[in-house]
Amino acid sequence: MRVLTGLCALALAFACPQASAGRSYTVEDLLATEALGRAQIDPAGRWAVVERQRPWRDISDYSYGGLTPMLLSELWIADLKSGGPLMRLAPTQPDTGYFAGPLSPDGSRLMVYRLKGPSLEAGVASLADRKIAWTGQTPELPVFGRAAQWSRDGRLLALTTADHRLPYHLASRRTVQDQLPGRWRTAARGEAPTRTAIGSGRFLAMRAQKTPGALVAIDARSGASEMLAAGEFIDLEVSPSGRWAALIERGEDIQPPADQPARVASATRMLRLTLVDLRSGRVTRPSLPSPVATGLLSWSNDERLLIALAPDAASRRLAVVSAARGQVRILDAVSPALTRNLEGSVYLRAEWRGAEPFVLSAASAGGSGWRAAASATASDAAVPEPGAPAEPGTRLQMNPPRRSSIVRIGDEIASIGADGRILVRWRPPPGGEVLAGGGDQLLAKVASPKGVSTLMHISPQGEAVLATLNGRLEEVDPARIEPVRHRGPHGEPLTSWLYRPPTRSPRGLVVIPYRGSVYAAPPALYAPEAINTYRNAQILVGAGYAVLAPSLPYEAGQTGPAQGVAADILRAVEATDLQAGLDPAKVALYGHSFGALSAVAAASQSDRFASVIAAAGVQDEVASWGEFVLHNWVTPEDGPSSPLSAGKVESGQAGLAVPPWRAPERYRTASNIYAADKITAPVLLIHGDLDDIRASQSQALFTALYRQRKDAALLTYWGEGHTFASPANIRDLYASILDWLSETLDTPPPSAEPKPPPSGS
Repeated sequence: MRVLTGLCALALAFACPQASAGRSYTVEDLLATEALGRAQIDPAGRWAVVERQRPWRDISDYSYGGLTPMLLSELWIADLKSGGPLMRLAPTQPDTGYFAGPLSPDGSRLMVYRLKGPSLEAGVASLADRKIAWTGQTPELPVFGRAAQWSRDGRLLALTTADHRLPYHLASRRTVQDQLPGRWRTAARGEAPTRTAIGSGRFLAMRAQKTPGALVAIDARSGASEMLAAGEFIDLEVSPSGRWAALIERGEDIQPPADQPARVASATRMLRLTLVDLRSGRVTRPSLPSPVATGLLSWSNDERLLIALAPDAASRRLAVVSAARGQVRILDAVSPALTRNLEGSVYLRAEWRGAEPFVLSAASAGGSGWRAAASATASDAAVPEPGAPAEPGTRLQMNPPRRSSIVRIGDEIASIGADGRILVRWRPPPGGEVLAGGGDQLLAKVASPKGVSTLMHISPQGEAVLATLNGRLEEVDPARIEPVRHRGPHGEPLTSWLYRPPTRSPRGLVVIPYRGSVYAAPPALYAPEAINTYRNAQILVGAGYAVLAPSLPYEAGQTGPAQGVAADILRAVEATDLQAGLDPAKVALYGHSFGALSAVAAASQSDRFASVIAAAGVQDEVASWGEFVLHNWVTPEDGPSSPLSAGKVESGQAGLAVPPWRAPERYRTASNIYAADKITAPVLLIHGDLDDIRASQSQALFTALYRQRKDAALLTYWGEGHTFASPANIRDLYASILDWLSETLDTPPPSAEPKPPPSGS
């Protein structure tokens, strides 16, 4: 049944905003912004589960830094069949976040996570009466794939940590704060040694090992749990019959090969396959010719498991494991197409189609596409484009265990039944996106140009509004957004995006560079409803500045992170000047992280920029190459961090490909320290002391500028990481940035030293 786009007045209002008559956006609007998180609908289409994030300012514990939204999260449910309203699943508690795990197959129960202080606990909620049975177990998070799944007998299978230890991705945000003061006090008292150790080569096993976690089965009614297998598990998939659980387990330490570029995702632990017979409790670890790779665990209907193997860091092979007999069959008929991300992770796409495994193959004489992995037979079956976000976990985004019931058909999004019949379809208005679907029901979000978000329920009966968020933004005049057309470094057509004050002439232009970003549409990061604490374009526009988000194509292996960046930025700036008539003498650069490196590099290559703000950036790639991640330094039980730091330089965004001793000149030209004598603009450096990009990076550049008596300032925010979390610090950050822009753009004083020529050597 077809549903036309309803709520016409709402859609028209979103598409045709009224003339400006409101106030400017401020940092207080950012701190008061609500957000929608993950949403789910059970397969029958009765229950909706929605994560709703309270305003950033509404708690007093910001020790999780960038993961603060997990403490702000609330769980709301609605009975869609009865047309009931959204209701809180759990009462609001101070500094406590609730977020959702998987729904049970019958839709009656939900796994719930509760985060409070240093404690994460799993529970099982009954949706009908909103009662939660807490388990006392600390669950792992779904980072690499599944961390929890319902079995056919109604139990919840979950990966858990030992000793109530926080999962790594939560612990890494607060371990340093929790543990270092105690270690300092212990050392000051002289009572016990405070040594930690890591090793390499024949000393590789020197580091402390943490107690392994477990796979547990949780009774849905009582919350009682039973351990099924012990191990440091990172992924889980239960077979269709419910008999077998396949797990990927971390094993002994290994070191990445020395003759290949380091990658952030370089393996430091051996990964192996573990099978648990859920009937007998028997645990087996099949013998495989190479380590298991993350990204694929797929069961056939006859209990065969399709997995990926990693013979080395750059390649992947497919294998089929018979759970009952323990036999392993390697499939080499087709070379899989591989996807690589900036972290160096490698994935392939494969799935079962009936009794045959199929893989997305690499290009060949016969063309690329889906092929039978054992015979190279091409498949005519189309893979529908999903219309809703995948479940958490990289594997489930790359290789979902079943085809999505929510697909995109042209300009519409449809819910598809098991028989392939279209149950309901929806044409999103501007700012509309589907969050979840089940049966003949959809949940969607529609955001207005002003940032007011509406949660909509779409069914064969029509459309209804379940919730409205950020209604106060209706009184705010957001930035006016204009496309800026220009050419790239190779003459290719590009579009950058200009954000302008709606009611007055700009005080100057602030350019926010981030090499590698090419924007076909205005970046969602800069929308009024975005909770962007670190480079918020709306705050800058609210203070009277125009903001440019330039498209900056980037080929790391060809140019390095710094070469030619000023020319790339200026192509967009000059097109903006021609289009908008801005003052060419009032251009500032504001870069964060990789963008901070670009901002400083551009200022060393051109005197066109009147001011520079560089936050949380790398300025010296040699020093960055060897720095430890703070959490892993303090807690070596979680493994060494050397591949992370070396990997982000050799094969991550910097893309320098080799270690420093093999190409010292390449590192020199990529590091802003060596071009500090060419910088003429005043530079504001900003860093948090808990940032894994160490504050010593900004300190080194400040020292270089200080040594030359150049205009510069360094702001250190204690207790902050790569992005800021404390509302007091966020307020101070933007107050400081606006003061700096006013000082350097409105009345720019001359530098204390003679101006050197732009860099050419």
